[in-house]
Amino acid sequence: MPGVSSAAARAARPELAALWDELARRMSASDRPVTAVTLRGLDDRQRAGVADLLGRERLVPPTCRVPIGAVVAALGLGQQGSDRDGWYQDAALRGLVEELRGPIVNRTEARRRQQAERVALWSWLEVEAARLGVPGWAAGLRAAGVPGSDVGRHRSRLEAAVAVVDGVLEESDNMALPVLANAVLGDPHALDPGTALAPLVLGALAERFGLGPPRSAEEAREVWAAAGVVADELSSKVLVLGLGCDRSDSPLGAALGALAEGGEPAVVTLSQLRRWPVHLAGTAREVRVVENPSVVAEAARAGRGRAAEGAPLVCTSGWPNVAVMTLLRQLASTGARLRCHADFDPPGILIVRHLVARLGAEPWGMGEAEYLSGAGQARVTFAGSVADTPWDPGLARAMRARRRAVFEEDVRGTLLGLDNRGRT
Repeated sequence: MPGVSSAAARAARPELAALWDELARRMSASDRPVTAVTLRGLDDRQRAGVADLLGRERLVPPTCRVPIGAVVAALGLGQQGSDRDGWYQDAALRGLVEELRGPIVNRTEARRRQQAERVALWSWLEVEAARLGVPGWAAGLRAAGVPGSDVGRHRSRLEAAVAVVDGVLEESDNMALPVLANAVLGDPHALDPGTALAPLVLGALAERFGLGPPRSAEEAREVWAAAGVVADELSSKVLVLGLGCDRSDSPLGAALGALAEGGEPAVVTLSQLRRWPVHLAGTAREVRVVENPSVVAEAARAGRGRAAEGAPLVCTSGWPNVAVMTLLRQLASTGARLRCHADFDPPGILIVRHLVARLGAEPWGMGEAEYLSGAGQARVTFAGSVADTPWDPGLARAMRARRRAVFEEDVRGTLLGLDNRGRT
């Protein structure tokens, strides 16, 4: 702006600092033109400086009101004869103050813009969370607020978290964590423990797969495993009972065969399954999949764990992790018929749907009739939506109407062919 630099040289006297400080404060509070400012607590040197600027013969009072038009005129910032004098003078004065005090940020407008960004952020996140099936995750993040009040940076983090969850749900099972991070974010270490992004993703995945928020490294690995992501090959395990193996020449096959003969459950790691793939032994071509370890324990106690006593059991222990899916794929690839059961509650229905969609498994004992036979005695109610059950549409309708959970423990006798005293 013409004349600003020369005016700044005249205005930059130390005794006028209070005037420019107050003008900067007022201009940052609003875009409206400042017509006057009140200066308080001026000492004699400052009073003389303001009086000299305004062309007054006497000192101004320690507290005085300074007309801005007089300041503009004294510094030659006006432009006489133009119908744009007001605009020009305000712009010229603002330019002078910025030259003396640095850029002026309108705090009111900045707060208004930041609030609008917050509203847009939470509205966007609510829509994305509903699409991903994790509304509680979004509600918790909104209640926690924006870290450091940096809305733009927080949105970038949340967009990355949503992209990772999308990647987990769209990809097949058996992904290594660094591979997932690199594929979605371009950085194999972006989801490592201790990063800002990992807890955001884990919180969403925990809700999606019916798990509690992870509070330890072990629980975090469990969430990744439930989502089909391999944090490491030893923490992902699968519980089995009566699973004889054709390849008895391998260490895993020999161990499974011996435990099946003895009627004892076995815990197999993902590392073992990858090194020694499992093939079902003999003519037994049906494998039954259950959700809860207590069912396996009951079967073993009742003597149903021996290889000759019926179909082998594979337990998902909640949402099927990578080891579970790897074992079931190995069994299916060698001709095993997979039949699956889970709790009659929203997470259980999702487990069965997952196994049907990914492995071609058949629901077993998961019909409307089985649900209604246990719902009358069920005492636990559930919240949340019940997914459709294409294998028996009446099941979903009955569960939505009754809103009562029937757990595998409630029907274990029927599942295992036992009487009420746990005998075969």
